[in-house]
Amino acid sequence: MSMLFLKENNKTRSKFFPARGKALRLPIYFPSISSVKTGLSPFDYFNVLKALQQTHFLVSAFDIDKSFQRAEFIEAMKRNKNEDGAIILMDSGNYESYWMRDKSWSIDGFNEILKHDVSDLAFCYDNQFPPDDSKDNATGVALSTKKSQEVATATSIIPIIHCKKENLNETVLELCNQTNSPMVSIPERILGDGLLERIQTVTNLRRELNKLDNYTFIHLLGTGNPFSLLLFRWQVLIRLMVWNGVKRQ
Repeated sequence: MSMLFLKENNKTRSKFFPARGKALRLPIYFPSISSVKTGLSPFDYFNVLKALQQTHFLVSAFDIDKSFQRAEFIEAMKRNKNEDGAIILMDSGNYESYWMRDKSWSIDGFNEILKHDVSDLAFCYDNQFPPDDSKDNATGVALSTKKSQEVATATSIIPIIHCKKENLNETVLELCNQTNSPMVSIPERILGDGLLERIQTVTNLRRELNKLDNYTFIHLLGTGNPFSLLLFRWQVLIRLMVWNGVKRQ
């Protein structure tokens, strides 16, 4: 997509997210490629998505590194990245390493994959058991993001926040205070016990982020439940219609 579309952005709600000279129209869903609880290899799933002309998806750095077709996987992703409109989002691989019981996986392995420049966006190497103190938590996330961004030649590193729901706003705002990242990622499961509570939590966070000088995007991780996807998208569309109604008056 042309970066000219970014002119449609507005302070209340940004419609596009820039990524290496491309732009993602929002809201958007990234289908996930993973080696956990699946029948095909990650490289096979990559080829299936390509055959279906899927232009964007999420892939695990762990799966790339551990693939028996590692070299072919990396080269195929490099070719895909250079296609017009194709955007790859890569995660740290901590989810896969946990379920594969691979305790050797670390930020160093993640950063080695980053050096191959196979993705447009990547999540930081996240700490799924962070300290309770919001400032300490945000500092750890900021340092992890910085360490990976220093080795990534062109990939934008996106911080991930893990914390208790009660500490979410404070931790995210502290992270924004320490970094200039245009996006923050949050696992859906930490937002509350039910869908309505989770939507309210995101709404409250969005209100706080809108008070900042720069617009900060929110990426929700693990929203695989169709009802979850529907309700989060419905909330965004309602907000957009309200904003458009105000503009027309």
